[in-house]
Order: sequence, then structure tokens, then C-alpha cells
Amino acid sequence: MKRYARRLTSMGILLILLTPCADAENESPEPAEANLRQRVQAHSRLPNVDRREHVDDFFRLAGLCAAKSQDDEAIDLYEQGLRLDPWRLEHQLSLAGLFKEIGLKDQAVEKARVACRYAEQEDLIDRAEALLVDLGAQERPSASAETLNGKGKLTIVIVPIGKLNTRVLSELADALEERLKIRFTICDSALAPGEADRKYVDTCLPAMVESMRAEMSPRTVRSILAELGLTEASLDKHDAQVKFVGAVLRWSGRTPPEMRAFYDMVEQIRQAGQHDAKRLISKLMRKHPLDRTGNVIGYLGITEHDIFAKDYNFLYGWGRKGHAVMSYHRFMAAFNREPPNRPRLIERATKQAISSSFFILGIPRCTSPLCARAYPHNLTEHDQKTSQLCEGCKRHLEWTLAKHR
Repeated sequence: MKRYARRLTSMGILLILLTPCADAENESPEPAEANLRQRVQAHSRLPNVDRREHVDDFFRLAGLCAAKSQDDEAIDLYEQGLRLDPWRLEHQLSLAGLFKEIGLKDQAVEKARVACRYAEQEDLIDRAEALLVDLGAQERPSASAETLNGKGKLTIVIVPIGKLNTRVLSELADALEERLKIRFTICDSALAPGEADRKYVDTCLPAMVESMRAEMSPRTVRSILAELGLTEASLDKHDAQVKFVGAVLRWSGRTPPEMRAFYDMVEQIRQAGQHDAKRLISKLMRKHPLDRTGNVIGYLGITEHDIFAKDYNFLYGWGRKGHAVMSYHRFMAAFNREPPNRPRLIERATKQAISSSFFILGIPRCTSPLCARAYPHNLTEHDQKTSQLCEGCKRHLEWTLAKHR
């Protein structure tokens, strides 16, 4: 079965995308401090590339030292860990707190600002801002997400679908107003997305089975099924698919941690899934019908949930005149296994929101490849676009808004 290892490496991409980044809640229980110290000492003798694989041990020991008020040692360990992986923003913030405790204000402000600028999780942003306020380095932000410019301006209302990061919504509304010169407000009440319309387990497991079978002879497949006590017909069931994929992964040389990651992923995708964008737009239209006598010219539903429509694998957005929905689920660092970067998230979401807003206005899709409204087939193409409108789209926007005024 070793000959399947290369092919199965590509399947690892699927596992990675569906497995969330490690965080403090998902890490294994901390080992005894003495054992942890021995491990950190051993890691410290490794080259940097190898040492980075064990960076969590440095952060665990730093946390233990900080809890015991062993500030100097904790700071040294946090700094060692952050030299290896500087994008662990929760630990940047922990280090900022330690610097504050020992009176190193400038260092504390520097670290807190890194966390505040790049974090995508709202609680981490709030903690960083609170620390900066305590350090006298930043005014406490207003509780209002209002970013409005006058009462008579043409308006698109942003409607949260499900629980969203309010900081991301506020920054997105600001970016849209700046680029489109339209008033964007954020609705006070969120729209409930309802149950997922399509479970990941219904698409991912069959795809994995078919990918593996394509690399094996029919005789090998029959042999594996017989050993597992399965039949060809039984591979239509999720439990049989899990057994089949698990067996091939083991025989291809996967390690116990990789096998645990696979079974953990299966449990996640049994619950998680995608929401039908067409259904969400219907809910949005019922909840927020368009009154053409006022200044509101459309409603843009935004969600962190993954969305799809028809036979599309996924969508960034879906719209019609007056109403549109978009998702920034696939723009987030956790989904793409990237370092956290909120400005990057806002930039990606802004490009999609611009495109969705034009659908709301009834303007056809653009044909310029670098325009913010160009159609991307994947995230790479989306990132290659600018966040600006081409000259043609600028003219279309001016004409359309003039008709509404």
C-alpha cells in the first residue's frame, strides 16, 4: 500500500482545510512542568526549522512561568517562541501583558498593536484594544458601528447572517463607503441562517473514496472491502466510507496523529456544512423587502458560513437586483491555514462586497481582469485582483446612482 502515499498527500489538503488551526482550547493537556522543561531544553538545541515544529512547548512553559509570576523566564520563553512563529497573536498579547507588568510600556504597546491590527477573532481584538487603552496608547472605540455621512444619502444596508465579528463588519462598511461613495449601514438585528443545506460529509467522504479508488486496481479495492467486511454497495454509506478511507490511510503509512486528525475531521464534517445562497436571499427578501420610495437601494447579507448554490462547490457571493448575500468564510486565515491578518481579510471581503453591491444595483459583471468585480475561480485569482473599479465600472456606477437620485 506504500505506493498510494504520494497520491494521498493531495488528500491531505482536504484534511487541512477542514481542520481548524490549533489554539489553546484544542491543545493537548499540558505535560508535567519538569518533563516540559526537559523537552524545551532539547528543542533549543535543534535548528530553527526543526525547532518550530515544537513551538507550542515554548508557549506552554511560558504560560506556566507567567502564572507563577516568573516574569523574566516567561518573557524569554515567549520571545523564543515568537521568533519561531511570530503570527501566534494570542502569545504576542500575553507578552505585551508581561511587558506592562514590569513597566516596559513601549514594548507592551508594540506587541499589543500587532495583535490589535492583525487578529481576526473579535475577542482577541477587544483584549488588545483594552490593553492599549490601559497603556494610554489608544482611545476606547465607540460602541456604535455607525459610519454614516448624512441622512439623505443613497444607502445599502448590511444585514449580518448568523453571528459575525462586528469589528470586521464595521471596517468593511468603512471600506465600501470609501470606494463606492454609497452610504453603508449595519442592521441591528441578525438574520438566522437556519440549518446547513448541504453537509460536508455528503460531499467530502465520497470524493475521498473515489480519489483513492482511482489509484487502485478493482482487485485491490475488492480485497480491501473484503478485509473490512464491506461490499461495493455499502460504500454509499458514511460509516463504510470512513472505514475504507481509514484503512487506506493506515496502509499508506499515516502516523497515529494523522489518523486521529482524520477521525476528528470526520466528526467535524458530520455537523458542519454549507448554506444555500438562494435560500438565504429568499429569507433576506422576506425580512427586508425593498421599499423603492426611500433612500435604501438594497440589502447585502453577510455571513461567516460557507455558502453554495445549485451545483457549485462553493460561492463567495450570490445576488440579484435589490438583494445579495456573500460569505467571507473562505477568506479567513483559519480556513486557508494562513497567519492571521485582518487587513487582508477586509481587503478580500471588500472586493467581494463591491461585486455583490453591483449586483444589488443591477449592473452586469465586469470583463476587466484586474477590476474588483472580475470573476475569480479561486482565492489566488481573487487576491490578484485590485480592490479598485475599472473606468467602465466607475461610469456604470455613476450612471446608476444618478438614476436613483
